[in-house]
Amino acid sequence: MVYQEIALYKLATDKVLSLGGIEPLIRKYNARVLEILDNCVVLEKTGLYEETQEMFNELASTIGVLQFIRSGRVAITRGRIERLSDMLASIEKRRQEEQL
Repeated sequence: MVYQEIALYKLATDKVLSLGGIEPLIRKYNARVLEILDNCVVLEKTGLYEETQEMFNELASTIGVLQFIRSGRVAITRGRIERLSDMLASIEKRRQEEQL
């Protein structure tokens, strides 16, 4: 199974500008800028929970985060035509059998 999550970060534009830019941070986390407005900058980071959390922690400690939201895991199976719900049901069934 392959899974990722999407996280959005809203930052105050004046604080971003006071740092002289956030390009190094964008490159470090492979994030992207979704929107730049007079009052806020919105960034997007796709990755694993640990990656999105690490970026949040750095932003919170350096710039301050106005808003933060993450999608939770979005997943797809690696098999050619396997349905995710069938795969998860199979995993759950095996767990229950192991507990008996």
